Amino acid sequence: MRYLYRFLIFFFCLGLWTGCDSDESPSDVPPKEIFIEDEGGSNGILFPNDNTIVIYNMARGAVLDRNGKFQKGFWILSHVFDHMIVEGNQIFATGKTEGDNRLGVSAYNLNGDFLWEKFVTRGPEMVEAPTLKVLGNELILAFTSTTNEDPNALQKKVYFEVFSKNGDALGSSDFRFKPKADFFASHLVIESKSNFLVQGQRKIADPALDEQGILIYRFKDGKVNWETEKGGLGFSTVTSVIKSPTGDFLFVGSKQTTAWAFLLNDSGNTLWNLDHGDGINRNWFMDAIYLGNSIHFCGFSNATPNQTETALIFSTDLAGGGGIEKIYNGIESYRHNAVGSRAQDEVIFVGTRTVNNTFRTDSWLLFTNGKGE
Repeated sequence: MRYLYRFLIFFFCLGLWTGCDSDESPSDVPPKEIFIEDEGGSNGILFPNDNTIVIYNMARGAVLDRNGKFQKGFWILSHVFDHMIVEGNQIFATGKTEGDNRLGVSAYNLNGDFLWEKFVTRGPEMVEAPTLKVLGNELILAFTSTTNEDPNALQKKVYFEVFSKNGDALGSSDFRFKPKADFFASHLVIESKSNFLVQGQRKIADPALDEQGILIYRFKDGKVNWETEKGGLGFSTVTSVIKSPTGDFLFVGSKQTTAWAFLLNDSGNTLWNLDHGDGINRNWFMDAIYLGNSIHFCGFSNATPNQTETALIFSTDLAGGGGIEKIYNGIESYRHNAVGSRAQDEVIFVGTRTVNNTFRTDSWLLFTNGKGE
């Protein structure tokens, strides 16, 4: 079932990281939509507590109140925001610096004020997939690198750098393995210092398989427990990996023009595959969230009368079936990049509105109920 609809209750002209006056925002009921103009869109959404929302892209972050009203922006010049998490009353961010082999880690309070910054350098190797995780009182920075001076001795490394929440270096460890092919690491899912999952894409296509193979390595007790390769004919990519409530791994992305998702159990077996598209229009899943008995996928599509890129929501049951599609039509270009939730009766999508024929991109928050409507 396909239908076009948009709800527009409040439109905020906020300017570059500036907010409306306090009397312009409703005190109790959030608006259906919030726009923050001219800041490059948003790639992620976090909820430190019931009264605070944090959104971010690679260049900057923003602290919003519970209804999405802008409070303060924050950024740092030394590294981009590849990944961001919240823990207690702190915001932690990591990302690459100008050098391919150097990462930055920085911390902020919930007002967006800078607290501290650290850097990690790993020889001549290019670092990939920087990821943060808080385990107890420790902040874990994990990332991968490739040592490929000798193609016959190709090795991939996964590094763990351990910090206190105040930025003190507490230790480090690394895990080495020989992949079946060289690949760009895209995602790390961290469970502990020795249990994690690595996902990436082949650097060079295998003509016997597909144009871009999706490589997955599951580590337990610091060793590769299993590995697998996924994909289809033509270009395939994974944009997000989500740990399910039952411990499975949900991968979302795109194959050619089709939005794509698949679920692996903790033994690496495929539980189900989902392909969503008509073979003509472009569809892409960017993120997903489990809520109750549903999975809500989000992304973008150009299945509109004028072929303008527009936001896509696709809701299924827990087996990836019974999908209901919602496409948001408008004169501008829209996409959902991430999704989050604070309660069973709420799903918040965050993404980008691009004003056509200009270079302006706005952050966009869409507040929906537990059904994604």
